[in-house]
Amino acid sequence: MKAKKTAAQRQAAREADARRYARDRKKRIAAEKAYKEKKKGDPTYEAKVKARAKVNNAIRDGKISKPNACPNCGRTMTRVEGHHTGKTGAGKMVWRCSRCNPRGAAA
Repeated sequence: MKAKKTAAQRQAAREADARRYARDRKKRIAAEKAYKEKKKGDPTYEAKVKARAKVNNAIRDGKISKPNACPNCGRTMTRVEGHHTGKTGAGKMVWRCSRCNPRGAAA
C-alpha cells in the first residue's frame, strides 16, 4: 500500500510541476505555431475553425443552449461537446459527452 504524501510533499510536487510547465512554455508555443502554420491553407481545417467560432458565438449570444448533462447517457459533471454527424442539416448539432461522442475513447 502506498504511503500518503504529506502536505509539504504535495506542495513540493505542485511547485515542481509549475516549474516544468513554465520551462516548457516556449516549446509548447512553438509546436502550436508550427501546427497552425501547417494547417493554414487546408480548407477543411479552416472550415472547422469557422464552424467552431460560429457555435461558440451562438452559445455566447444565447441562440443555442448547451445542455448541462449528456442527453444520451444523462451524465452530469462532464464536458458536453457539440457533434455534427454530417447526416443532420447545416447548423444542427447533437450534444454528447466525451464517452458517448464517436470521437471519444469508448464510443
